[in-house]
This record gives sequence, structure tokens and C-alpha cells, in this order.
Amino acid sequence: MPSTKAEYGSSPQFDRGRARVLKHFLEMDRIYKTAWFFDRYEEQARKNIAAELQTLEAQ
Repeated sequence: MPSTKAEYGSSPQFDRGRARVLKHFLEMDRIYKTAWFFDRYEEQARKNIAAELQTLEAQ
């Protein structure tokens, strides 16, 4: 099965929609709702999302 990016990536709407979703995650108080995931992954997830947003905005 092809990836979503491979199938729709050439559409400018794809990147705008992806950026909107990623910004939503960063606006949330917590991405991960359980303490176990929050403690282990929240900080890195936020860094990864911010880096992806920078990539999208640079295009």
C-alpha cells in the first residue's frame, strides 16, 4: 500500500493540512495522555513535530 505522502505529497493542500495538524498537536497541553508515554516520549515528540513544521514552512 502506498504511503499517504507518496500518494498526495505533490498537492500543496497536503502540506498545508499536515502543518495544521502538527500545529494542533503542539498547542495541546499533552500529546500523550498516559503518564507512562508522557514521561518517556513527550519531549522528543514535540521536538520532532517542531522540526517537521520547520521543514514544511521552508518549502
